[in-house]
Order: sequence, then C-alpha cells, then structure tokens
Amino acid sequence: MRAGSITKLIGYGAIAGEYAKKDKDGKPLYPEFADSIKKFDDAIEQTINKYFANPYHISSVLTENTGNYNSESFTVYKEEAAKDKTKLLKKLDPMTGLYVLDKDAPHYKEQEQEAREYVKKLILSKLDAKREIATTAQTQAQYAPEYVYKANAEAAGIDTEVEQQGPFDRLKTVVTTSVNNPNLEKYINFSKTKDVLASQFNKYIAPRLSGVEFDYDNLGNDVYVTVNGVKSESFPVGDPTKNKFALKSLQDFIINTYAPGATLEEKEMAAETSLTTLPNSGGVFGQFN
Repeated sequence: MRAGSITKLIGYGAIAGEYAKKDKDGKPLYPEFADSIKKFDDAIEQTINKYFANPYHISSVLTENTGNYNSESFTVYKEEAAKDKTKLLKKLDPMTGLYVLDKDAPHYKEQEQEAREYVKKLILSKLDAKREIATTAQTQAQYAPEYVYKANAEAAGIDTEVEQQGPFDRLKTVVTTSVNNPNLEKYINFSKTKDVLASQFNKYIAPRLSGVEFDYDNLGNDVYVTVNGVKSESFPVGDPTKNKFALKSLQDFIINTYAPGATLEEKEMAAETSLTTLPNSGGVFGQFN
C-alpha cells in the first residue's frame, strides 16, 4: 500500500553533495564516491575545452544565452572595450575573413570564464534529475544513477553497454530529422534557384539548429552553410539530384562541425555538449516551436 512519495534528487549534484558530507573527524562520509566525482569533473572540463576550441562558441554563448551581452556589445576599438566590461572586442581573422573575439582584449579572460561557467551549469543541470520514490510499509530498492554504476563497473574492469543511443548518434538523429524537414521537400524535388533553397532552409531548418546559416555563392549556382562561423565547401544545385546531394553533404558537415574529434570518444563528448544548444533536442538554450 502506498503511503506517500518522496522527491529525491539524483545525478551528479546528489552524488557530489553526499561526498561533501563529513564525519566528526572531517573525513568524507562516503569516500567511495571520490573516484566517480573526479572522473566526471575531468570529463566535464574536457567537454567544455573541446566545445570552446571553436572560437565562435564563446561569443555565441555570451550574446545569445547569458543575458549580459547582445549584438551591440561588439566593438573593434580596444579603448572602448577597456572602459566597458560589457563590450566584446573583435578582430578580423585573416584565414577565414570572419570576425572573432580578440584574446588580447582587456576583459577577454573574464568573459571567457563567464561563458565556461554558463556551459558548465547547463551540463550539470542535465546530469541531475528528480525521481519520485513511492513510500510503502516495506523497504524498496533505490538504484544508483546509471553513470555511477558505469564508473564503478569500469573501475572494476567490467565492460558495460548503454542500451540507449550515445550522444553522437542522438546528435546525428537530431540534425538528420531537422534537415529532412517535409516543408522543404517540394523545394528539393523541383529545379529551384539557389536563393529559393537558401531562404527555405533558413526558414524551416536553421531555427532548429543553433548557429547554422544557409547561403549561396553569387558567382555560381552553389550553396553552402556556416556552422558557428565555420564555412563548408560549396555544392552545386539546380535539379533534384544535385539538390539532394548538396543537402546531404551539408547535413554531414553540420554533424561533424558540431561534434569534431579524431576518435569516437571525442565525438561523443563534443556531441553531448552540442546537444544542449539545440532547441529541438530538449536543450536548455531555448525551445523550438
């Protein structure tokens, strides 16, 4: 018979909170959590480092998510940036022809740290969850979060498999379903000009993918995308076959730019962070309607 329920916080925050508890001698009450906490602290820092390896991510997080900056915060004048901490000093990257934040700016380090802390809070919030625990007259088993089980199992030399999709596979699913938007189908299956495809892509697909913009080459019948400031190569369009190949190629470019890495592990970690930025993946940077 159910007597009631208890709302219990599980996840990284709960484990870290338990590990922080001390006995009368100042020693951890639950020392067995030390290894799991260290592994996750290291993994979070590595994820953040890889995410911000793309210089455009810092300005994106600052202007689109922290609430402390906007498009008018950018300046090219160092004196102005020195006087006002809310100004983001930018400079032209000669390799890409695009503006990036100037790392030598007077307040760059503080602004970078602000962006890092914001993303870290997002990651931590996704690692925590609430579980409703039914309370009855008899004791019920309460299982540890999956990642605690995995960490302990790996430490013991046990190979574990996660039945659900990993972050990289989830990211591929999100991007693929976004690009294969049925609203775009009629524009793919007919001969359409590059500007029509660009306008429809930006109308139906870009809102679902953070930092993605579709554009075309004025000199030829080619299209390309930029992902957080990183530009793809151009692909010809103009008939259904070319249109479909171009979109598939650009879709793959978006996935690999969101989740760069030489190994699957690196891609998984990058994908996990990128997923938090995508509106239609349940991310916390905004919701797609």
